[in-house]
Amino acid sequence: FGDLTQARWIPASFSSSTRLVTCGGATPTYVNTIDYVTIASTGNATTFTGILSGTRTYFDGHSNETRGLTGGGETGSGKTDTIDLLIIASKANATDFGNLTAARASVVSSGSPTRGLFMGGNTPTVINNVDFVTLATTGNAQDFGDMTAATNYGGAVSSNIRVVYAGGYAPSITNKMEFFTTASAGNGTDFGDLITSRIILTGSSSNGIRGVIPGGYTGSDSNVIEFITIATTGNASDF
Repeated sequence: FGDLTQARWIPASFSSSTRLVTCGGATPTYVNTIDYVTIASTGNATTFTGILSGTRTYFDGHSNETRGLTGGGETGSGKTDTIDLLIIASKANATDFGNLTAARASVVSSGSPTRGLFMGGNTPTVINNVDFVTLATTGNAQDFGDMTAATNYGGAVSSNIRVVYAGGYAPSITNKMEFFTTASAGNGTDFGDLITSRIILTGSSSNGIRGVIPGGYTGSDSNVIEFITIATTGNASDF
């Protein structure tokens, strides 16, 4: 497809149907830059004119067609509870959206076009907190419920109805998956198991029907790709 403007690890990303946006990361120096690509074409990423409100990595993002949010992360001097807001069609600076209920890194985010969930992470203690925000407004995150176990370094996929959290470190590398019904607050419910226990599943993605969970780390780097059907429960299948 092309290249990012710089090599870096654990940025946060989100997209509309037109544009993919990649924020922050580490080179290993922590950065606040924002790149985007036009999904329908191929070619290298272009840098936003704007930047994040601060340098960070080990964080995650969620969006609808108009707005993208990033939450939490490691700043190089500690954890942050910052939620940044970007307008995907613009190239402007991120603006303040609000704050998570706790400063944490390795948080995982997903949701519906209406609500975004921020799940787990470390403060540095690994936590099971689930926060939610309403994308159309600004304001601090509110408590949604708890994960079935304190977890970080996982991945998530979603439909307009459900979020499924997969894998992670809780307190060892796990294959567990759990789901949340986005429109109502509540604790996580068992979904099934991955075939392979993995962490750092930041490449997970979905089309609203099927979630695909690629790569990660098992104790060594992994090229495994698995999928789930989001509307059901059950174990993942080989992709």
